[in-house]
Amino acid sequence: LSGKEVWNYNANKQWWYETRIAMTDVTEANIFVGFADNAFVDPATVPTDCIGFSHLEDTTTIQFVISKDGTSTSTNVLSTSGGSAITFADSTVATQSATVGQIPSNSVRLGFRFIPAGQEGVTTGTYRVYYNGNPVLDQTTLTYVPDDIGLAVVMGTNTKGTTTTNAMIDYVKVLGERVV
Repeated sequence: LSGKEVWNYNANKQWWYETRIAMTDVTEANIFVGFADNAFVDPATVPTDCIGFSHLEDTTTIQFVISKDGTSTSTNVLSTSGGSAITFADSTVATQSATVGQIPSNSVRLGFRFIPAGQEGVTTGTYRVYYNGNPVLDQTTLTYVPDDIGLAVVMGTNTKGTTTTNAMIDYVKVLGERVV
């Protein structure tokens, strides 16, 4: 699933992204959520140009990834600030009724906020990464930020071999500062 390439990195403007996702079979699944060139089609690899979250088959971690022209910086999403890498676990969905919806078990809320240099006490542009609503790490290595193209909101998943899995995306929230 991909939108139009209307989102642009701007070193002087704040940018927010958040989603809640779950998978029924994590070990076999590849998933990417975030921003990428809309030519991106294979979640088994990191998009050539992107800012977002990647989980690759045969792992249990989720990484925050920034990539430009195929060169990237990636960091494990942590459970807490200074903590260890999160474990992305298989999810199930309880039976729903006509009046009560259910959220999948083991869903994770992932987000980032770009803070420009000179704002909120940061001296260099910073991607503040959030896990379940809590700030867990600051990514300040911006060498590979895709600053020369528009990006689309994308969500992609596939599995290795003939395995099937379900990706459940509860919501996607995107805010981009337009004036300074």
